[in-house]
Amino acid sequence: YSALVSGGCSPDSPVLAEIHRKDSILLRQEKEIAFAAAREAAPKSKKAYWAYQDENYLRSAELFVEGAAEEDGLSESSRAEMCFKAAQICFANLKNYEKARTYAEKSLEYQPNWGKPYLLIGDLYASSGPLCGTGTGFKSQVVTWVAIDMWRKAKEVDSDPFVQKKARAQISKYTQYMPTGED
Repeated sequence: YSALVSGGCSPDSPVLAEIHRKDSILLRQEKEIAFAAAREAAPKSKKAYWAYQDENYLRSAELFVEGAAEEDGLSESSRAEMCFKAAQICFANLKNYEKARTYAEKSLEYQPNWGKPYLLIGDLYASSGPLCGTGTGFKSQVVTWVAIDMWRKAKEVDSDPFVQKKARAQISKYTQYMPTGED
């Protein structure tokens, strides 16, 4: 089309209009193929973000963890952050506490002295009271023991002011739900 127009053919010609339409279709198809190939070749961490944007939360979490284990050149803290993102997705978007805890623990394998995974694990335990009983009473309250242990651990291993403040706040908030001696 471009060669014909630059050679003096009229762009208003029906034949040229059809050539232009077909060129446009072919160009769009080539771009789509190139985009698909680029997406396929992208690192898993990038694919994880795309899956999250597509609201495919389970796949996103899986890709973050796979990427943490497989991608070359990542620091241990980057690997830990990827697993932590997976844990957050499982907690917030999927309400899958078991998977969230597993991924938070995986992040601690890469960065043991990071408080945020311990905060999240504490929050997971605190949120699971209703799953362990009626929502009140001894069976539901015992989860506060392990939750508080996790928040204390976060304070112990990480001096980050955010971690310290959040851990203190959670401990203060949940201490009232500890089972009594009578319970």
